[in-house]
Amino acid sequence: MTRDHPAGLPAQGSERRCERRLRCLKGGRVTFNAGFAVLDCRIRDISGCGAQIEIDSVLGVPREFELQFDGTSRRCSTRWRARKRMGVAFVD
Repeated sequence: MTRDHPAGLPAQGSERRCERRLRCLKGGRVTFNAGFAVLDCRIRDISGCGAQIEIDSVLGVPREFELQFDGTSRRCSTRWRARKRMGVAFVD
């Protein structure tokens, strides 16, 4: 996990992404607990390897979950958390 700077997001220079992310603002869903837990989220940026999502509260979201967007579902692993945002890597 990366260190957080005062604003709660990863510090500059701590970039470890496999490819550049594209800024976006699209709706998605975080699902876990065999699909019984569903939380709406906003995808802030995305690449083929991962994404940054914004969610009302990151509390209770497990380290691994499914991210549904644009008619697809991607298995995710949490890389960092800060307030209402999470950085995730796609593991599928």
